[in-house]
Amino acid sequence: MSTAIEKSKKKTGSRDHWATPQHLFDEWNREFNFTIDVCASKENHKHLRYWTEEDDALAMPWAGETWFCNPPYSQLYDWTYTARLETSDLTSSGVMLVPCSTETRWFHECVLPFAVGIRLLRTRVEFIPSVEYVIKRRAEGKPETSGNMWPSMLVVYGKRLEKTKNLWRFRP
Repeated sequence: MSTAIEKSKKKTGSRDHWATPQHLFDEWNREFNFTIDVCASKENHKHLRYWTEEDDALAMPWAGETWFCNPPYSQLYDWTYTARLETSDLTSSGVMLVPCSTETRWFHECVLPFAVGIRLLRTRVEFIPSVEYVIKRRAEGKPETSGNMWPSMLVVYGKRLEKTKNLWRFRP
């Protein structure tokens, strides 16, 4: 099922392109056996197969994939909405690394009713900043990293991953 949704009106920021630490991806990949990284760049992809911003994963079919996604935080509704649609056909499943923001519209509309569960992460993820962000911070005379301001969680979508261990479940 391909989902062409209207992209968020928010401007994307330099913090939208921070990378997942490789050791965390590797740990989750051993557990979930990802087939693609659906939200990556040439610089920060974690899987050998990946889609970039130019590929426009929000408009591509995810059928048959077990995907990993660390979406831009300025477009969380768009990405969680697409994930819920793309896993509704039962051929796709995946894991999304997102901020633990349970008060948000995207969480209540796209995660709670559709995800098979969530996993709260014990520590904050130390994302790897993009080169553009580092250059900008240096030019401003500021530290290159300011840390992750939010706790994170894994959102697990798709019938094939229902038996995943250590998830908080939303329905029996």
